[in-house]
Amino acid sequence: MRIVKEVEIEGKKTRALFDTGSFHTYVASQLLEDAPCIRLRRPYRVALGGRTIEVRECCLFNGRIEGLDFSTWGIPIDTLGEVEGKTIDVIIGASTMEQWEIIPHPKDGTLDLSGLRRREFTEYLGLDVGDNGGHNGDIGQKIGFDEHLTEARDLYHKALEEFERAERGQDGVLLRDACGKGWLSAVEAADALFIKRGIKEKELPRTDRGRRYMIFKYAPRELRLLYLSLRDSLHIIGYYDGTLNFDEAKVYLDDLDLYIRKIEELEGS
Repeated sequence: MRIVKEVEIEGKKTRALFDTGSFHTYVASQLLEDAPCIRLRRPYRVALGGRTIEVRECCLFNGRIEGLDFSTWGIPIDTLGEVEGKTIDVIIGASTMEQWEIIPHPKDGTLDLSGLRRREFTEYLGLDVGDNGGHNGDIGQKIGFDEHLTEARDLYHKALEEFERAERGQDGVLLRDACGKGWLSAVEAADALFIKRGIKEKELPRTDRGRRYMIFKYAPRELRLLYLSLRDSLHIIGYYDGTLNFDEAKVYLDDLDLYIRKIEELEGS
């Protein structure tokens, strides 16, 4: 779904394409001159508009649409081209739209901005982890922890099997599917971690932003860094962009195995 709207980026008026087919958000470099940017330790490649670009930095910027403020990370790029004869300086991708609950309506070319107006987001329910309901609650938590870890392991093995088939046949589509299964494995393992920390099954986050919140709140530093690395590599670069090569994918699948093992070790903590 693609909709063109006028926006402000760092106080400068321009046109943006709201595109659910793009995971990342891209912004013309000249609009980000005053925005703080970070250099990536490990650049990666994305396919955009028939060309491949190497992403070396990301910038945190302020934006506005219909008088409503938002902020997000974007990838600076020299030019983005035209859509429907109009020059586009910004592509607002699915990650930003999910973050701010922006919903495009292609039939009438409008955007549902009710989430942005509300500026309140429900990611999880009452995080009261002090009382798990006594002994029975502890048993329930133990079962939930084991179930999610078992599912994480099953998905990891499926991802590994699919990766091996993809590598033998040099099949990029299968490699993409392997990355997708790997990321689902990482999500299941994260759910096991949250349950171990006392979160009830019904309170587990169902959005990317909710999971990131809980990872930062409940995961030790090593697991936090592994989770974020797996999210970027398997979920975004490997699955959405499809630009991870076989050598890189093998490294990240090994990281996934380590990540699951570290969470399994929490069972005795």
